[in-house]
Amino acid sequence: MNRITRAAVLMLGLVAAFAVSGCGDDDNNPVAPTPQARVMAIHASPDAPAVDLLVDNAVAGTGLAFPNNTAYLDVTPGTRNVKINVTGTTTTVINADLALASGSGYSVFATDSVAQISPLAVTDNLAAPAAGKAHVRFVHLSPNAP
Repeated sequence: MNRITRAAVLMLGLVAAFAVSGCGDDDNNPVAPTPQARVMAIHASPDAPAVDLLVDNAVAGTGLAFPNNTAYLDVTPGTRNVKINVTGTTTTVINADLALASGSGYSVFATDSVAQISPLAVTDNLAAPAAGKAHVRFVHLSPNAP
């Protein structure tokens, strides 16, 4: 064989080796990711300081002040421990266990005055509304209004 033919055969061999080495059984049995629960936290206690959100003792958000909320956070389904701490401290003002279903959405409100702060968890409808329609929810959370 001449030098050019050997180089061509070598190149074809390398290309074939790379093509075959990329093949594997992983593509035949893909593992679908487990759908997460989605949780939004809303600071609805007008006289409470800014707070940090912890899920199973891992910080999920910091510095949340009244009347703001987080975006939806992806959370592993199951019973999750949710703590609300005064920002930058270990002072827990809410400590609740929430049962979260896979693929569901939830809003968790910190409600009432700081002296009586408590959580209110509601299930959200995250399905797209029908054309020309909207999903609207009204929640009365004012601690001092009738």
